[in-house]
Amino acid sequence: MKTTTLVLFAALAALLAVGSGCGLMSGTVFISQAVDGTIEAQSPASAMVGSRHGGTLDESFGGAKVDLRDNSDWQDIEIDGIEDICVRLTVLNLLADSVSGEGWVTIGEDSAYANIDSVRAHGFRIFSGLLVAGNDSVIFTCGQTLDLFENLDKLVDAVKEGVFWVWGRGDQDTYHIKYEAIYLGIHVTGSL
Repeated sequence: MKTTTLVLFAALAALLAVGSGCGLMSGTVFISQAVDGTIEAQSPASAMVGSRHGGTLDESFGGAKVDLRDNSDWQDIEIDGIEDICVRLTVLNLLADSVSGEGWVTIGEDSAYANIDSVRAHGFRIFSGLLVAGNDSVIFTCGQTLDLFENLDKLVDAVKEGVFWVWGRGDQDTYHIKYEAIYLGIHVTGSL
């Protein structure tokens, strides 16, 4: 009986607030955003799957645009702050040797760059150390990536901007990896 009374009182208080012109409700919302496309990255000489070739880190990598402005949950809330951010993704290693991957972010709609030197100059690294065995794939969960993030304050700025690019690459001399099924999860505090 006490619970029912409490619920009715809370509902009545909400109706009174709306009726008096105070229709904003605050809270925390979890927003999920799919990243369009697959990010594929390889050192230039490692295009043959399963083979070991020499290569350089700086010539071949890939990126994908994240645009939160089309996300209805994002549009519906007036953002006060961001509590935490995580990523769920699948990483495929297309070569026989183990590889460790990393991710970078550049802010802005037109921040698609031609090489890693430009990304380094205009962006920032958000994680490293996603180890995947040779010819294998691993699904990294939101919980696992929460612990890996670097430069979280800069990532929050990118998310608040609403549009940014994410980049994936390997951190060995020879790599050929793909980042697939990428979902960005954001806990946002704000008002509806």
